[in-house]
Amino acid sequence: MDQRTVITPTLKRRLAAEASGGPYVCYFAAEGATHTLKGVGAVSPSPLQDMIARDIVGRFNREIHFDGTWLAVLTDLPSGAALVLSDLNYDAMRFLWMDGDGDVQFTIEVWDDPVSVAMAGMVHWMEQAVEAHQQWKRQRDVLDLSERRGELVREAKGEKRAPALIHAEDIIGD
Repeated sequence: MDQRTVITPTLKRRLAAEASGGPYVCYFAAEGATHTLKGVGAVSPSPLQDMIARDIVGRFNREIHFDGTWLAVLTDLPSGAALVLSDLNYDAMRFLWMDGDGDVQFTIEVWDDPVSVAMAGMVHWMEQAVEAHQQWKRQRDVLDLSERRGELVREAKGEKRAPALIHAEDIIGD
């Protein structure tokens, strides 16, 4: 995917929502490299968090992309004294999986400190990502969306939902 395919206005709104309107740093793969997008007020993360996010985005997108793309997003920057003590570690890391249409389908939230994330190892996080993707597929299958594929709205592609139609007889009754 190229940067324009990954970074859309819809994704930027989603990233802002993931960060509850606060600063964030998003890592994404495009054109054979890992790139970053910083939200308003974002600062560079610690070298450890930067390394973890880059490694995860690179490995996930090489080995378990599921015909989509993975993003790693650092959110919840501490403030005041906590910022100084934390060496610019964001409090949360989120892994978002974006389908081939450019729509984010689910998020994995990680609130562990960066050392714990690193110590858990790449295999652990890949297993978590595969399990999350399998759960998403099961939920999608339960909702039977595959049969209604033509009815799905792909917001990232600029599609809009049709306004709901209300018939007068439904309001007035018999």
